[in-house]
Amino acid sequence: MHILKISLIIVIIYAILISCTTDYMAFDASTVSQCVFPIVMAIVNKVYFDRRKDIFVN
Repeated sequence: MHILKISLIIVIIYAILISCTTDYMAFDASTVSQCVFPIVMAIVNKVYFDRRKDIFVN
């Protein structure tokens, strides 16, 4: 789950830095899809592990 958050943060920071340092607008369809995928996967993982929390006990 942490990897998904880190991936999302890196994509957003990268797009902001590229947009600020160049005249190129880095928030295109590819960047948006790279932001949407980790959010969707985090939701899917949350639902999956909440339904099976009795299996994943210490």
